[in-house]
Amino acid sequence: MKLPISPVATDLIKPLIVIPSIELSETEKHFILEHESSHINSFDLWIGYFYKFLTAIYLWNPVIWYLRKHYDKTIGFGG
Repeated sequence: MKLPISPVATDLIKPLIVIPSIELSETEKHFILEHESSHINSFDLWIGYFYKFLTAIYLWNPVIWYLRKHYDKTIGFGG
């Protein structure tokens, strides 16, 4: 299993926040948990998978690719 190099929220049904084992202060941990919780509460993972699903169906449509890339950059998924 490849370990994440940055904190990440995973799983759609039972969300889990994974934090790499590095030294962090309590304040840093608090802000990380707050940030990743906001991704979970705003359904960012669901929306991201929905865009991937649309991209698979409408592979030929450049508008879908543009929207997905824009969403990924906005949310911080890369892209």
